Amino acid sequence: MPKTVLCFNLSAEKSARIKAVAGKSKIEFKEVPQADFSQKIAALLGICERENLLCLSPFKEEMLIMAGLTREQMHSFIDDIKRENASVDLKAVLTPFNLTWRCDDLLEELKKEHEVMNKMKK
Repeated sequence: MPKTVLCFNLSAEKSARIKAVAGKSKIEFKEVPQADFSQKIAALLGICERENLLCLSPFKEEMLIMAGLTREQMHSFIDDIKRENASVDLKAVLTPFNLTWRCDDLLEELKKEHEVMNKMKK
């Protein structure tokens, strides 16, 4: 699988910064339009057919999904976007488990995990 980062709801400035970091790391950058927020992650990566779905409740939160990166590449990418002041709180790594999830479902799971992690930090 090619190294890819799927990006959701980024400002133009943040998108440009992350795209530049991805380019330097030879990671394909894909900005996902709101109309596709209900698609399966696999469909956005070209692994399966897209569904004929309407996105009835597009979300507003920023989110990144990283696919095809090694653990080292993922950590390096995250460190690099932090250095560029382009960090995104809700991040996921593609796994066999979440590959068939819809993007909006993954977002809900990430929000729960993020909330738990923030409580643990306090």
